[in-house]
Amino acid sequence: LKRVLKKSDAIIVLTKDYQEFVKNKYKISSNKIRIIPNSTIFKISNKNSLHRKVSNVLFVGRLSKEKNVNLLISSLYLLKNEKLNLSIIGAGPEKQNLFNLVKKYHLNEKIKFLGVKRNEQLYKKYLESDIFILPSKIESFSTTLLEAMATGMPIIASNILGTRNIVKNNYNGLLVEPTPEKIAEAIEKLIKNPKLRERLAKNGLKEVKKYSWDKIVKQTEQVYREVLKEHENKQ
Repeated sequence: LKRVLKKSDAIIVLTKDYQEFVKNKYKISSNKIRIIPNSTIFKISNKNSLHRKVSNVLFVGRLSKEKNVNLLISSLYLLKNEKLNLSIIGAGPEKQNLFNLVKKYHLNEKIKFLGVKRNEQLYKKYLESDIFILPSKIESFSTTLLEAMATGMPIIASNILGTRNIVKNNYNGLLVEPTPEKIAEAIEKLIKNPKLRERLAKNGLKEVKKYSWDKIVKQTEQVYREVLKEHENKQ
């Protein structure tokens, strides 16, 4: 990979964290590394978190070890909140292990595995939910965070490389250490503080406007043009 990066005229990364990572690990000049984030096709919708009672927590993503969904299940077990439900959308190799964990904790009635959802079905599920949680231990740039912001949801996410460039702590979400205890504390904090939920959701709606497809396409085209012009000049 280092050889490929050294030979490249421009390198596109998704976040500032990964610009620093590539620069330091592979000894690449920061001038060569361009930051262009992901985007979302979700339309922006404010559902007013202030007057909603928190009852539905949502996770969307691949059911793999990196996503740490087991921590989310364990956090619900620690909370012992009878009114709180968790919807898990996605598929992957950890599905059976997660099923077994739910069974072990006797949370079958509280936690539902909904499989893969797309387009309007997925959008509707975001709108029906109250808190979005991404407990991953590794992320590059999760578009689910943009989807959550676009649908007016307060976010709880792991304080890890990549994610912390999208979610700013106490601004458009809560960044936490990825443990069941810390996730449970953050959920409890949002349940008890509707004004905080509303503030995080409103700031998320402002933040997500930065990630429009129009802007992303223009930035990508500009990188291509610069690289082509550089080659033309050399020739």
